[in-house]
Amino acid sequence: MLLHDRLQRLPMVLRTLVLSAIVVLTVVYVLMPRLQVARVRLLARVSRRRN
Repeated sequence: MLLHDRLQRLPMVLRTLVLSAIVVLTVVYVLMPRLQVARVRLLARVSRRRN
């Protein structure tokens, strides 16, 4: 169980890494649809301006 020993040796680092990964994933999942909507709106505005 070398992996278990490593986990016990580096609890804080792994906790910070896991928490940061979870935060990044949640932010991406929450903001991606909003960014897509904003992108669609910007594309619509550009197409209207071109037309």
